[in-house]
Amino acid sequence: MHSHHSHSGAFCKHASPTSSPSSMITTAIEKGFTHYNLTEHIPRSHVNHLYPEEIAENLTPKDLKTAFDEYLLEAKSCASKYADQIQILVGAELENIDGRTGSELNFVEGILRDGQKGQWRIDYVVGSVHHVHGIPIDFDKPTFEKALLRFSQSSLHGNDRIRSHLLLIIAYLDAQLALIQRFQPEVIGHFDLCRLFEKDTPMTLAGKDRIPVELHPLLAEVDAAVKRNVKAATSYGSLFEINTASVRKGWPTPYPGEDVLDIVLAHNGRLCLSDDAHSHEQVGLNYHKAYQYLHRKGVTEVYYLTKTANSSSSQPFSRGTHADKIPLNVLNDFIVKQSPK
Repeated sequence: MHSHHSHSGAFCKHASPTSSPSSMITTAIEKGFTHYNLTEHIPRSHVNHLYPEEIAENLTPKDLKTAFDEYLLEAKSCASKYADQIQILVGAELENIDGRTGSELNFVEGILRDGQKGQWRIDYVVGSVHHVHGIPIDFDKPTFEKALLRFSQSSLHGNDRIRSHLLLIIAYLDAQLALIQRFQPEVIGHFDLCRLFEKDTPMTLAGKDRIPVELHPLLAEVDAAVKRNVKAATSYGSLFEINTASVRKGWPTPYPGEDVLDIVLAHNGRLCLSDDAHSHEQVGLNYHKAYQYLHRKGVTEVYYLTKTANSSSSQPFSRGTHADKIPLNVLNDFIVKQSPK
């Protein structure tokens, strides 16, 4: 079994302080994972981008960069240490904080490449967006409300709230597209994180009956942007993660929600699994929900990244991995083995 997205408290301040890359990996081995990948957040370049817990510890952007460098060393050490028990890819979860294609993404690429040789320092990237216009949209509900207010015409009530959220989603998808075009992420992370706190907001025209008629043209713009991004990612074979973190945050399904997943499947998008664990206790958490969701949607196979040279499923990605596939039933077998006897 596999996961393509994880964090530990050793290098992520909003993860469990008792978890380290090693504890994540040993837990994955105990649970029967065959592949478990490490993907800490890329450092942020500006003091205004620090999170409250980082500010409380008087951290600076320079400290974040130092921590990321230390993460790469420790993660690569784990990959070597446990190589005979599990495959570990060392990755990074990207950011596009200001939503543009310029200086911030240049900074990200500078972190990910060796300055002298220009070679990638990581095996793959998870292309994620966590901010809109510089404001975190998944940190907590009050901060999300601040992001919504950037698009509000009144006070976030009634139709104005829905309109504001649809406009935020468009900005989010534009930032996501910039990441896709610049870095061709091997994995598209939590595609619709933009509705974490408003999960019922539709992102395709299939949900137009849930919003007022006067907002249908705006929803059509969201729908078009979703399809645009899915096409951009499928054009080079990216994997779309089925991310179970949303379940522990109150969603009935993993990311992406059903309307977006339908678009991914309609464009023959390839799916992979992620627990987005932030502690070793969360390794493999809610994978039974992922199986139920995918089985109900008629999905019969999922993909995973591997360094295997003779991959049968695709040409290698630019950073040296391939995507192989397994039947969905393998996920069910894994879940059964985790069930209490």
